[in-house]
Amino acid sequence: MTNMPGSGNGGYGGGWTPPVPGQQPGADGPRNAYGQPIAQPPQAPAGNYPPRQPGTNAYGHPMAPQQPQVPPSVPPQPGTNGYGQPLAAQQPAAMPPTGYGPPPGPNGYGQPPAPAKRRSPLLIVFAIVVVVAIAGAAGWTFLNTGGSSGPGSAATAGDAVKGYLEALSRGDANAALAYSDDQPASKDFLTDEILKQQINKWPITSIRILNDSSTSGGNSAISFGQVHVAVNFGDKSSDTNLSVKKQNSGNWKLERAAVKVEANSSGIGNQAAANTLTLFGKPLNGNPAYVFPGFLDIASNNQNITVTTKNPVLLDQLATAGSSASLQPTYTVTDAAKTAILAQVKTITDACTNSHAAAPPRPCDTVAFGVVDGTVNWGPADLSRIKIDNIDNYSSAGLTVRVSGQAFFNNVTGTDQWHAGATKTLDQQSMYINATVDMTKTPLTLSQK
Repeated sequence: MTNMPGSGNGGYGGGWTPPVPGQQPGADGPRNAYGQPIAQPPQAPAGNYPPRQPGTNAYGHPMAPQQPQVPPSVPPQPGTNGYGQPLAAQQPAAMPPTGYGPPPGPNGYGQPPAPAKRRSPLLIVFAIVVVVAIAGAAGWTFLNTGGSSGPGSAATAGDAVKGYLEALSRGDANAALAYSDDQPASKDFLTDEILKQQINKWPITSIRILNDSSTSGGNSAISFGQVHVAVNFGDKSSDTNLSVKKQNSGNWKLERAAVKVEANSSGIGNQAAANTLTLFGKPLNGNPAYVFPGFLDIASNNQNITVTTKNPVLLDQLATAGSSASLQPTYTVTDAAKTAILAQVKTITDACTNSHAAAPPRPCDTVAFGVVDGTVNWGPADLSRIKIDNIDNYSSAGLTVRVSGQAFFNNVTGTDQWHAGATKTLDQQSMYINATVDMTKTPLTLSQK
């Protein structure tokens, strides 16, 4: 009898006995290349239940062929799974598993991964632009405000005053107005456009908070504060105390952010002249206006008149409670208008110059005494002493100006009436000019009284 390998004498131990079907192999059962016991088909459950057929579950139902199986721990036999059961016919052939890797498939777990979706280049560019714009806006705001608090977050009275002046200095009219809860009746002259004209002429610089009563003593219940502030408007310095109120929200705001200005206090004065006033090129029509402190472009819509104001409108006027600031304008006849008026005076004196009579006809109003009539040479008149008044701000005369003074004829000659054949010379013959000119007329016309 031929000995089986590993059996009988001369083998590798005791004889080999095949396992009984359905019986658990012993410790000396078959092993794989790694020395591990080869997995055997599951045994029939305890009890009187029949053994499970290949390809069925514990309840005897066919197993779904598409369900992935748990990777075997040892290499299966060709054509069987890890339990010795036949592989489903429709399963595609796969590389033999190593016993340690994932189930067969392109990604190791079944279906291949879906290709990653590419983001639209336009969406990426748009996102970058939005981020840059937001960052730029934030940086611009910080740089232009100097990091100061906004109108709704002034923690102290000094913060409110400083924030207000900083808003003016950068030409932000709405931000400046937001530092006060007392809004003006009219905002015609409280725009960015006009504010920028103001700061172009008189830049607002060197803002200095010298004292702030809202920070003194740590009294959080205080509702009013006084702020001593100094600031430059162009080459003019403004140094005053401003009243600031604490809001219910805890923020601080100025009592007012704009100055009410009028041509004359309580409407007293030359209303006809006041009606010609313009502010930044817009007619006032005699009405009050609200302005920010600083440069004011005051003029007249009458081309024959220039206007100047007595005092600039600065923070002092902003501090005046409950009253308007009077512009106290001065109306001056323009140089061109003065030249035209003197030309009208000359037409009067020319009546003398162009005559050889000892008593020329009117409007000439002078006589050459002691000179033979018809032989007189009057010569041109000296008008240097003629005075042209400006418009009186407190007069009811309207836009009428007075012209007065002596017109001199300095070298009048003629035949001496008392010495035959002799020439007589008269020094400084004169006539008095007393006239008015209506500045609303074109051309200007002198009315001699």
